[in-house]
Amino acid sequence: MNKNFKYILEERLQYMLVWQRECLEYFEHQQISEKAKFKYYQERRIESLFFKIYFLPLIILKFLKKQKQKRRYLKGLTEIEVIKEELYKINNIKKIGGNNE
Repeated sequence: MNKNFKYILEERLQYMLVWQRECLEYFEHQQISEKAKFKYYQERRIESLFFKIYFLPLIILKFLKKQKQKRRYLKGLTEIEVIKEELYKINNIKKIGGNNE
């Protein structure tokens, strides 16, 4: 049972590490899009102001979505830490149990 649980935790850890890399890649692409948008509207001040006023509700929703994504990412990082701690405990129990036998 314990070996099976360890295997499940290792698989979950690998999945979460892949997820972390994909999230970081997604955030990088978002930053590039933001920079391009900023550069485009830097020369078009009036157009930028008009679109910011017109799309204010969508801008607020995008902001809230970004905050949710950041919170989900931080929660995932915490989950990775907890899984690593659990695997460390399982490995230490095996070492201690193996020495006593």
